[in-house]
Amino acid sequence: MLSRINDLYCLLLDKRQFLAEIIEWHSERMIDESSLENAKRILLGRRVVMKVTKWFYFIMPILIGVGILLASQPKESARTNPGRIDFDDKAGKCNGRPLLPDERQAVQNAIDNIKSPPPESLDVKVNNRDTTIACADMADSLQKQLDRPGGIEAEQGSRADRAQATTKADKKTSTSGDQMNISENVLGVVMANPARTRYLEGILVHEFVHKIQNEVTLHDTNHARCEKEAWYAQMTYFDSVEMDTGWPRDPAYDEAVRMWRQYEERETSESRRVHYIGPGQTREHYIHFDTTGGAADDTLVTFELGELLTHTFPFGPTRASDAMIFENYFLLPPEHSLALVCGGEPPLFMGRLLTLDMYEGEVVTPLDTLDFPDKFLYAMTADSNYAFYYILDTLNQEIFTMEDVDGDSIPDLMVSVYASAFWPGFEPLLNMRGVDAGMHPYYGAGLSVNHFDIHLGDLINPYAEIFFLPDYNADNVADECLLVPRYEFLTFTPVIQVPLPWIGESIVMLHATWEHDIEVWACDEMGEILYEMLGVTPMMDGVDAECMLSRPVMAEEYVLAMDTQTGTKSQAVGVIDPTPQGLTIYFTTEATFIPIRLLWEKVPGADHYNVYESDDPMVFPPEPSYVTETNGIALPLIPGENRFFQVKAER
Repeated sequence: MLSRINDLYCLLLDKRQFLAEIIEWHSERMIDESSLENAKRILLGRRVVMKVTKWFYFIMPILIGVGILLASQPKESARTNPGRIDFDDKAGKCNGRPLLPDERQAVQNAIDNIKSPPPESLDVKVNNRDTTIACADMADSLQKQLDRPGGIEAEQGSRADRAQATTKADKKTSTSGDQMNISENVLGVVMANPARTRYLEGILVHEFVHKIQNEVTLHDTNHARCEKEAWYAQMTYFDSVEMDTGWPRDPAYDEAVRMWRQYEERETSESRRVHYIGPGQTREHYIHFDTTGGAADDTLVTFELGELLTHTFPFGPTRASDAMIFENYFLLPPEHSLALVCGGEPPLFMGRLLTLDMYEGEVVTPLDTLDFPDKFLYAMTADSNYAFYYILDTLNQEIFTMEDVDGDSIPDLMVSVYASAFWPGFEPLLNMRGVDAGMHPYYGAGLSVNHFDIHLGDLINPYAEIFFLPDYNADNVADECLLVPRYEFLTFTPVIQVPLPWIGESIVMLHATWEHDIEVWACDEMGEILYEMLGVTPMMDGVDAECMLSRPVMAEEYVLAMDTQTGTKSQAVGVIDPTPQGLTIYFTTEATFIPIRLLWEKVPGADHYNVYESDDPMVFPPEPSYVTETNGIALPLIPGENRFFQVKAER
């Protein structure tokens, strides 16, 4: 029997997330052994109670039958059962169970703490609006949910390992009818160490924000904003109870900050409010998208850098998507430009091409409108001669080709469907969003298709994979759909990248054009005089590579990289001396020990520093006495002893 209990105990502790939490707070918050033993007893107690719960559910149908029979008898009034939301969401991996008494008490303590100031309120953003939430109101809502049967449960499914908690709103005015599942791992940690109740409080604040978010914010398309608002509230609460003070900082606080920033960056990248068309000879152009909904009105904006004056042109019912600007257009008077804009009118299922006459950045008059029934023209590109245009129709998930018949740089005639996501072998193009004409070094001319934006940005990861549609026989119909890395299309100036070379090293890190041969030279400070070629390497498997040198680099030496195919050179970089400089010792007398602090200047590229301690200034041990990742360390020192220190940077 004892061995079976021991096996059950080991099985329970084998939950990765729970064990990680126990270890984390044991090391950082000094949980004593009795607290850990308490956590074990709590977990074993859960299983015993769950067995009793199974018998309870066995007799429940009998009790329900008796209840229905009694309810059928005449009464003066009837009370409506508030019911509950089923949160055993198998598809979403949710599997809630009723809270055990000790778990319920842990949640109750957290709610009581939220209700007791400070803080009295939190200034947060909910549904994209600045909002002040009274902590007493928040606690009252959470209390009502806890008091309702099934309102808050312990999550024991796979989400217990992946999420702190999950909320499912009933979409009613009152927030007390929602359903919340809190990870049983989180509850176990808080019960094992009540000092971690602040952690549970922050989670409840986080989930409360989800309870008061509207359907627009909770929609899948606004997931980034939905989570950003909740993590910001959690971080704000942690700030208010001073979890951000002290060092090392509380890991729960750091997690809230990291997640808030992550979702903020994701929301920013997902909310496409402006499409930059690009610089012309004299002016900059972009389309400002109206994201307010309803009778939206997109606008073409033109401006000059350094000038306050901007010109705008509203497109009216046409939703603009992409544009090309031809400055000093040859068929218009001097200083007039031609704007070619694609988009459409979605309610009418009508794609549209607009041509506009612009003078000094201001739209003088629309020239022509070409409508395409049952299409929406989302993105367009052209070959190098602007003889053929390739336009992405997102309504039909195809790219069609138009020809400029009369040579006026305006497409006139649709000549072919270049590619369709419904062709065999082209299925990966489904939901494509961007198209660019390009030339592959092996496959020749074709179109690059991506699922990110209208056009590939300059800062896109070169290792990101995109689809290339080559046209081998020049009939304006794609012959293949190939998945290739972005770097196969890039040509750029080589760079000696971090980590920069240290004195005595024989390797240099390169960032350079794929399949080009790159030479590394010793040179003068300005990179104008080349002294000695130290090494050469072909960029084989990407645009990042190591170049082995013929000798170690020396102090006060400069090196650069040169592309042998293009002749372009990187800037010269100086070889770094890895010896830490400016080592300083600070100390203050306190009680028996004299705490001292060592500080030194950071060494570029250093991952960590080894600190050696000795009583002889000439002899230090072979192994470091301390290792630190920062350029400083605090150490104890016994009065009356002479100690000497040495610091070395490593990577």
